[in-house]
Amino acid sequence: MRYAAVLDAVSTHPMGLSLLETAKFTGLPKSTVHRNIRALIEVGYLSEGRGHTSYRLGPRLLRMLHLGMDAHSLEHLFKPTLQRLVESLEDTVYVSKLVGWEVLPVSIVVPNGLLQANIQPGRLMPANAAASAKAIVAFQDDETVRRILERPMVRYTRDTLTSIRDVKAHLRKVRARGFAECLNELDEGVMALAVPVVLDGIGVLYSVGVCGLLSRMRRHKRKPIIDALRQAASQLTGLLSNGGQGESSGMATSR
Repeated sequence: MRYAAVLDAVSTHPMGLSLLETAKFTGLPKSTVHRNIRALIEVGYLSEGRGHTSYRLGPRLLRMLHLGMDAHSLEHLFKPTLQRLVESLEDTVYVSKLVGWEVLPVSIVVPNGLLQANIQPGRLMPANAAASAKAIVAFQDDETVRRILERPMVRYTRDTLTSIRDVKAHLRKVRARGFAECLNELDEGVMALAVPVVLDGIGVLYSVGVCGLLSRMRRHKRKPIIDALRQAASQLTGLLSNGGQGESSGMATSR
């Protein structure tokens, strides 16, 4: 119960609480709060702020909270940003999320007049072919990458990578340049681009992407598309970081 009281107090103060403030909010002795805080920091449920004088929710707990968010809430949260993005890019746009060892689309917006999208809710986004999955998996730790890639890799088209060595080399390129692409690798004649959504202290659990016919998307310069995706990723970072109360103005994919 004491650990829960400390977590409850800190969770209501995103900018962090000092030791004395935490003791005041919980009503617990300062020495007890100090022991509890050190234990929570050790398991990643709390982290120290600047100067080691304040405490906030830690990366392990924040990651757990994001992974546990239901798809309906995420779709509602992301939809306004995706609506603006689809008006700019005029192709299907979507947000994907790491769920366990899989990547799944959680919010999709299709432009007016498009009869069928190439992205469907619940469709597995494979890390060896889908841009949205590459943009997430490329930024995971080695153990997570291993778990994701240990499943048999399907060859969806003649351009799909199917060896672990090739996929890992490709993911290193994605990480270096900060965006991923899928050129005829998942669906014949379809192209997709995606960028990671970076959450401070957590890393990458989401990506935002666009997909359309390869013949049409190749007629456009890639940089403006990537810039639009990165702007949307920055907005999604702000939404996910403060519960949807505002949007971040900084770039979420600075390298």
